Amino acid sequence: MLQISPVLQETITQFSQASNEYELCELLADVLHAFQLTKGFALYLQDSSHDSQLVLTSDAWDPTNEILTLPILHATVKHGYIEFEQYSSEHTEHIKFLLQIAGISFSAIMNTQNAITQKRQLGKSTLVLDTMLEMLSDIILQKDKKSIAQIAGQFLMGYMRVSSYAIIGFSNDGSLQVLSHNGYNEENLNSALRHLQIDPKVLIKESILVPMEHGPHLQGYILLKDRKSHPYSDDDVSFVSMVVKRKIGRAHV
Repeated sequence: MLQISPVLQETITQFSQASNEYELCELLADVLHAFQLTKGFALYLQDSSHDSQLVLTSDAWDPTNEILTLPILHATVKHGYIEFEQYSSEHTEHIKFLLQIAGISFSAIMNTQNAITQKRQLGKSTLVLDTMLEMLSDIILQKDKKSIAQIAGQFLMGYMRVSSYAIIGFSNDGSLQVLSHNGYNEENLNSALRHLQIDPKVLIKESILVPMEHGPHLQGYILLKDRKSHPYSDDDVSFVSMVVKRKIGRAHV
């Protein structure tokens, strides 16, 4: 089974220290090479006018073969994309995960460059990006589901200012269990578990329900009590969902 988790913290650190987009592309290429995540690939960057530029290709890259394309995104900003030859669906899941980390780092570089160009101080968005990378580094070190969920919960309350959440995963016998929560009492949690097993749609009326899927497998759910004054955006939950579902999936394995 492919294992890249042991070096992910170092990879995140290197990504966050890249001084420009081209250096970050080289670091991303190094990880793809080191773990042989694809037979061959080409990396493209996209500028503000949406023009794409080929940055680098691997030695084995052959564009005439059957290829897949994945974007390098953070929130609604597309920084570029990768074309690659697929080994397996598991390899592709690892590539998607790396691209999401790279997308955050590209946004951090872009924010820094904008601040220098416009001669102003870095704003809240850069602090948020740094916090995301720190949280990601911490969560990768965890080995069990509950520790992963607790750190994710701290991030939900700190970064997203969530007062009520529950991270729910599957136990070894296949039943649902609450891994981490805040703001929900025992009665609410038991009710949520029953609805998830019978009809999850019932919960959508009062809460945001985010399925945590890793490949074809459902790993659990993130339950957020809806905020009327500051509704959650898709990007608010996608990052934490991406990290938690992947790590909880690996912990289960």
